[in-house]
Amino acid sequence: MTVCVVTGAAAGIGRAIADRVLADGWAVIAVDVDGSGLDSLVQDHPGGQVRSVVGDVADPATSAEAAVVADQLGILGGWVNNAAVYAPGSAHDVAPADIRRQIDVNLIGAMFGASEATRRFLPRGSGSIINVSSIQSIAAFPRSLVYASTKGGLNALTRQMAVEYAPFGIRVNAVMPGSIRTPMSITGWQETEDPVAAERADALLHPVRRMGEPEDVAAVVSFLLSPDASFVTGQCIAVDGGASARVIAYDPDPDLADRFGIRGQS
Repeated sequence: MTVCVVTGAAAGIGRAIADRVLADGWAVIAVDVDGSGLDSLVQDHPGGQVRSVVGDVADPATSAEAAVVADQLGILGGWVNNAAVYAPGSAHDVAPADIRRQIDVNLIGAMFGASEATRRFLPRGSGSIINVSSIQSIAAFPRSLVYASTKGGLNALTRQMAVEYAPFGIRVNAVMPGSIRTPMSITGWQETEDPVAAERADALLHPVRRMGEPEDVAAVVSFLLSPDASFVTGQCIAVDGGASARVIAYDPDPDLADRFGIRGQS
């Protein structure tokens, strides 16, 4: 039985990836801090094809446990680093705890997972790692200093590992979602004065004029895990409805504009 580890699998993009990978015939080790969400995933896929690991990927013991469970279930063939957290902030006001937390989960957690995966892939000469990045890694968005930086780090991790391990049959790629309808994005809209308008504004960032769905990302991950992608490695693929192909501008932070008098300047 070929096994794929999916982190952040309890909801959103991670849940869609787990569902799609299971439909493709893989067994899945689902990792998340949300135990109830993992229980729901297991219940929706009876038959023993899903095992859950409740834990924080910022702790290396979580990835180590996921790898051991994968070894018990079958042969590890894929690892999807999807777990992520987001906290808004700019350079002048971001909280130190938010800096550390996003780096620990989004970037260092992926490194822990990649380490466990490569140690198992090397003896067999095959395996695929997929990092879930973001178009914020290649295009600036307001209030996303740390999140965007961690996703840029994931892109660098992807290219570095792809070149280093390609001679050993290991492929490493990344997907860069645009605005996807997930619990994380919904929470962000709900924190605005007009959640409906906020969602519509996000949708209009994409030339296709709609929000992405988690299944859109899962479909590309499915391809990258498959033999059809055997000649694809080191790639960071945008899954963003064309958003990264256009120039995206945004207004200055209104609080800074008021405080430092840049509003109205040419």
